[in-house]
Amino acid sequence: MTTRIATFAGEVARILNALRSLMQSYRLLGNLTAAEQILRIFVKTGSGLTPQGEAKEKLLQQIQTSLRMGMPIPMSLTIAHGLRAPNPLKYEDPFGPPTYAWLHSLFTFLLISERVKCVYQPGMQFFVFEEGHLFDELLEVPKGVVDRNLRMFQRLIDATSAPVTSINLFKEHLPEAEAVKLPVEVLEAEVHAFVCSSPWMNDPEVLGDLYVRGDKPYELIKERVGRARWEEMRQKALRKSQTLALRRHNGIFRHLVKKATGMDVAGRMIDGAITSKEGRLSIKATGGALFNHGMPVVDWRRNTCHIVPQYRIGSDFTVGNRSFPLGKVLISPAEFGEEGATYMWCYESLDSVSGATPDSESK
Repeated sequence: MTTRIATFAGEVARILNALRSLMQSYRLLGNLTAAEQILRIFVKTGSGLTPQGEAKEKLLQQIQTSLRMGMPIPMSLTIAHGLRAPNPLKYEDPFGPPTYAWLHSLFTFLLISERVKCVYQPGMQFFVFEEGHLFDELLEVPKGVVDRNLRMFQRLIDATSAPVTSINLFKEHLPEAEAVKLPVEVLEAEVHAFVCSSPWMNDPEVLGDLYVRGDKPYELIKERVGRARWEEMRQKALRKSQTLALRRHNGIFRHLVKKATGMDVAGRMIDGAITSKEGRLSIKATGGALFNHGMPVVDWRRNTCHIVPQYRIGSDFTVGNRSFPLGKVLISPAEFGEEGATYMWCYESLDSVSGATPDSESK
C-alpha cells in the first residue's frame, strides 16, 4: 500500500477547491419560496430525509423567522469532535487525534451554507455543542485527549472559515442529578452501539452485527458479550440518553449560544442531528456512519468519505460493485500546532488521486 504525507494547508485547500467546483455547477429549482428552497437544500445536501406534516411546517416557520430578521439561519447539533469511539476494531489508536473525517464534516456544513447563500445571502450558522467532556468518563477517554482534539478541530474551523461555532458542553450544564429523573427508553440497538464503542470489545462478530440491516440477533450478541457486561453497557447508554434528553427540558442550548455570541436564537434555531432522530433535522456530515466511529476512506473525485472500522480495511475497498486500490495518508500533529508522532489521517482511493497536492509528498 502506498503512503502519502499530507499537510494541513494542502488538505484544507483540497476541500475548498472541491467546494468551489461543486458550487460552479449548482442550480436552484424554480417555483419554490425562499424558505422551501432552503429546506430542500437541507434535505438534499444533508440526508435525503424529507420532514413531513407539522415537522415540516415548524422548520419552514423557523427559516422564515431568520429571513425576516436578515440573520444567518441557526442550527444546533450535538457532536463529539473531542473523541474517537475508543474501540480497537474501529481504530488502531482509539485515543488518536482527529482524522480527515473531522475536516469532511466541515465540508458538509460549508456546502450547505454556500448553497443557502444562493437563496439567502446571510447563509447558515451551525452551533456545534461538543459532547466530549460530557461522555469522556463513560467512554473511558482521557480528558487530555478531548482537549487536544477540540483544539485541532478549532484549527480546522478557523482555516476553512466554516460557519461553525463550537461550544463545549460540561457535566455542570446537564447535571446527572436532574438527568436521572427523566423517563427515557433505551433500545437494544443503543446498548449494542455502546458495546461496540467500548475499549474492551474486540470481537469482530459483535461489531459486524452492528452493520447488519434488519433484525439483529441480540440474544446471541448478549451471550458473546456476557449478560453482566451487556447490562453494564445498558446503564451507560441510559445515562447518555438521559443527559441528552435533559437539554430539551432546560433550554441550555439557547442560553449557551447567547453567552458565546450574544445572539438570541429563540424561535428560530433548528434542532439538527448527525444521525436520524425523531423530531430533528438529519444532517449526515459523513454519509451513513458517524465520523468518529471508524477510519475515513476517501474518494476525492466523488467528494465522498466512507467511515469504515479499521479491521475491515485492506489493500482494496469495495463500494457496491466497484472495487478500488487504497493508499495511506499520514499527517503530523505539528501541522496543527500539537506534539506527537505522525499518524493515520485517512485512506484514499488511488483511482481518484490525479496527483498529490502541491505541498505534499508521496513515498
